[in-house]
Amino acid sequence: MHIVAVTVDYSRHADTLECVDSLLKSRYEDLGILVVDNGSDEPLRLARKEPNVTVIRMTTNLGFAGGFNVGMRHAIGMGAEAVLILNNDTIAAENMVTLLAAELKSGVGIVAPRIYYRDDPHRIWSDGFKAGPLTLDMRNDRRGRLDSAVVSVPVRTVDYVPGCAMLIHRKALDSVGLFDEQFFAYYEDLDYCIRVRRAGFRILAVSEALLWHKVAGTTGLQSPRRQYLIAYSSVRFFAKHAGWRWPFIVIARAVSLGKTLVTLAVARRGDLIQSHVRGLAEGLHDTFVG
Repeated sequence: MHIVAVTVDYSRHADTLECVDSLLKSRYEDLGILVVDNGSDEPLRLARKEPNVTVIRMTTNLGFAGGFNVGMRHAIGMGAEAVLILNNDTIAAENMVTLLAAELKSGVGIVAPRIYYRDDPHRIWSDGFKAGPLTLDMRNDRRGRLDSAVVSVPVRTVDYVPGCAMLIHRKALDSVGLFDEQFFAYYEDLDYCIRVRRAGFRILAVSEALLWHKVAGTTGLQSPRRQYLIAYSSVRFFAKHAGWRWPFIVIARAVSLGKTLVTLAVARRGDLIQSHVRGLAEGLHDTFVG
């Protein structure tokens, strides 16, 4: 199976080069690597020429969804039978791609690795998520736990996996399409997982396929930009998928908002409160007013 790994860089070239180097060490032989330089201030330059690495230079920042869509279109044009979406601030284990590819069988649309914090390499950041049946929120009691403290099942069916790392089968891409670009960043991955499952494909989490992630490397873990984008995209996501669940989602989101505002107030982060409220307000306006 010909796999093309796609990563997107926005002025974080050191992270991207580390990510590419880890992919170049992959034991999976039929792997192409494609980097989308998403409007960086200075063009990305590889330290050496690599025949399996292609760099696409964009003049503007298209966001997570837009940047990866550019890469996925090129990957499909390169004859990819599956596309590996990978954050540029990640490091892949040498056998990660091989283990993921082995599970991309009939009826499976997406497979994803177990993801650890890069600064705490045995602590789990993502092992796949279940969706709240009434609220569509992500549910996972494994985040933040050491891998030695959880019971590992080699392969699990899940509802969501993060866009940080997902291997997407070409059949799912042909059926579902690409990321929805109304999500500049955040929630585009959850939206995509819902669309893939609705198209009849399964999503799997593979616990032995390992990846390490520098969490929120591009937007900053506690930055106003990140807070704004999360709030804005959350409105778009829940409005798009609420359906009959909307009364439960409204209540759940109101409770979540209250907790967020209290937490930020205790931390004396008025800048983040302002960004969060602005993101919600503009998300509501753009979603329901246009």
